Amino acid sequence: MRESNFLKKLHSVGSNNNSRREKQMKALVALGLASAIALAAASPAAAMQGCGRGYHRGPYGHCRPNVGPMGPQVFIVGRYYPGRGYWYNNRWYHNRYRYHRGWRYN
Repeated sequence: MRESNFLKKLHSVGSNNNSRREKQMKALVALGLASAIALAAASPAAAMQGCGRGYHRGPYGHCRPNVGPMGPQVFIVGRYYPGRGYWYNNRWYHNRYRYHRGWRYN
């Protein structure tokens, strides 16, 4: 009889330890799930960065409107672009004049 009581107590101690571990694991899973939900809820607010819908932060921290697609622009040599000037040899020139049957930019 003594052995059976000892075995019952030993078994009950082990099961008590397992139930405590189960509770800890459940609490850890619940904490992880709650933190994942909080992180997912906070992400859309960080995307706008406080500027509101249709705006984003510029390089100096000011809010700028989201404009259409800003793909690569092709500038044509010799054409005048208002506010910029003439495009020639990968730089902008504000003036041009005739020189030996061609154009000279300065």
